[in-house]
Amino acid sequence: MNVLLAAADSVVVRIGTEIDRRSAEDLESASAISTTAATTALGALLVCATLAVLLGFWTTRALTEPITRLRDAVAVVAGGDFTVPATLPYSRRDEIGSLSRSFQSMTHRLAELDRLKAEFLSFATHELRTPLNVVGGYADLLDEGLYGPLSPAQLEAITAIREQTRVITDLVSQLLDIGRLEAGGLSVEIREAPAAGFFQRLDRAFAPLAQRRGIRFHVEVDASVPATLRIDMERLGDQVLGNLLSNALKFTPEGGAIDLRARAADGSLLLEVADTGPGIPADRLPYIFDRYYQVGEDARSKGAGIGLSIAADVVRAHGGTIEVESEPGHGTTFRVILPQP
Repeated sequence: MNVLLAAADSVVVRIGTEIDRRSAEDLESASAISTTAATTALGALLVCATLAVLLGFWTTRALTEPITRLRDAVAVVAGGDFTVPATLPYSRRDEIGSLSRSFQSMTHRLAELDRLKAEFLSFATHELRTPLNVVGGYADLLDEGLYGPLSPAQLEAITAIREQTRVITDLVSQLLDIGRLEAGGLSVEIREAPAAGFFQRLDRAFAPLAQRRGIRFHVEVDASVPATLRIDMERLGDQVLGNLLSNALKFTPEGGAIDLRARAADGSLLLEVADTGPGIPADRLPYIFDRYYQVGEDARSKGAGIGLSIAADVVRAHGGTIEVESEPGHGTTFRVILPQP
């Protein structure tokens, strides 16, 4: 009996040992499988994340890059350059391609309209000059008494005709200059010019006009101004300082004062035109150099709003800057700064 019990106990021990061994093997196998599965899952997750990042980057670039190019092209066209860019995705079949083709068509139309406008300005200004010259010529002949003596009232009428003819002629010239500016044809010829002769010419031109209107006009040239200036004498004198002084005469009341000052500093020529007119409201100062912009209803009867725009373009063509300071009720000062070698 004892022998049987001992044998059974031995068998049970062996069975337990085998179960423990196999359990350990199964546990080790399960642990290995779990580790492998975790590694595989982590690797798959990293691959998916990488693919998602790459896909997102590609999608973002595919969408944003053409939109950025289109935005830049719109900015160029808004600046007045109607050249159709060749880098836009015109061949795409999606909405971006459709938008690019629409922009291309719009730019072509704007370029054509701009060409027609330039042609019209050139034609209109050329055709207007002839009758204006005829009217002005006959007014001069009447004023000189070629057709007989005139009464005081007739002389006053002739003076008004000559004055208005001159105003219209100036407007026609400004329109022509605007057309040339927009077509890139208004250039400056910077040469050496005698400073004394330049300022004396302005003094002779505007002093009688100011005296006639009861306005004190003074030209002050500082000793620091060199004897010779590097400027386009005609454009700077007529289209910059001439425009500024004409505006000052238009808006300065009788009894007021206009000063033209010049001095040199830090390799630049500083020119100032100051008046004691009504001034310009602060909220309108940023726009006065825009084409066709006019300050107030009264200005509409005194010009077309393009003189200051031309003046600013001529100053920029000299490589300089033009600024304005004004206080309502206390006058306006325009400041032109031109580089001098």
